[in-house]
Amino acid sequence: FDDLCPVDPFNLLDNDGVCIGEEPQTYVPDDNFENYLESNGMGNGIYDDDYVFTANINLVDILDVSGLDIADLTGIEDFNSLVSLNVSNNPLEVLDLTQNLSLFSFSASNNLINDLSFSNSVTALECDNNNLFEIDLSQYQNITYLDCSFNQFSQLDLSENTSLTNLYCDNNALTDIDFSQNSQLVWVECFSNQITSLDLSQNNNLQTLYCASNELSEIDVSQNLNLSQLIVSNNNLTSLDVTQNQNLQDLICNNNQIQS
Repeated sequence: FDDLCPVDPFNLLDNDGVCIGEEPQTYVPDDNFENYLESNGMGNGIYDDDYVFTANINLVDILDVSGLDIADLTGIEDFNSLVSLNVSNNPLEVLDLTQNLSLFSFSASNNLINDLSFSNSVTALECDNNNLFEIDLSQYQNITYLDCSFNQFSQLDLSENTSLTNLYCDNNALTDIDFSQNSQLVWVECFSNQITSLDLSQNNNLQTLYCASNELSEIDVSQNLNLSQLIVSNNNLTSLDVTQNQNLQDLICNNNQIQS
């Protein structure tokens, strides 16, 4: 530090008026992100200087910065107490939440994300409407809710996500998907892909299945006794047996080749 310590909001003086250092700050280069923090009592009192006081953000547990035209979320790593985050409707291309070890859920819908990483504390995430070609979920055994629809996935490995209950993976480029390790699934939307077969024999808790607009030539729902909604329209089915589905309330199966 300089011998003379300027008296300004950044510096701390001891009882004798001697500079003992600067209050820790977090680098926030995105002006829209920084201005939001400044305007909501999480800044350092100076707009557009690319910094906020770390002490003003590290205890924040809920943050909603959706629709603010934020392109760079640098600084989010110092939100140490963050539990819930909403960054949807922004032009983000990269989102790194690996340092947010308390994060429980986040929504990053409607961005331009092609690189996504997060801590294994996350149990619910929305990353729909982005530019993702792949996602590694192998370290996230506690995920219960996943919306990754409207991306570019050709593969989706859910083998380690044994707690998954809700899945939305529609409008991708999937040709198959393995649900054999996902016995807790209750709701599945996988329509508008290129799926040729579905094995649902291990999904006894399944209640809703939307698998329209795929390339299914057959589907066996005889083990899904809790099924209440089944939408299989726009496939290549020639037959459909729902005699075991006594709880079925809604069935849509138009635009197939069903003869029985």
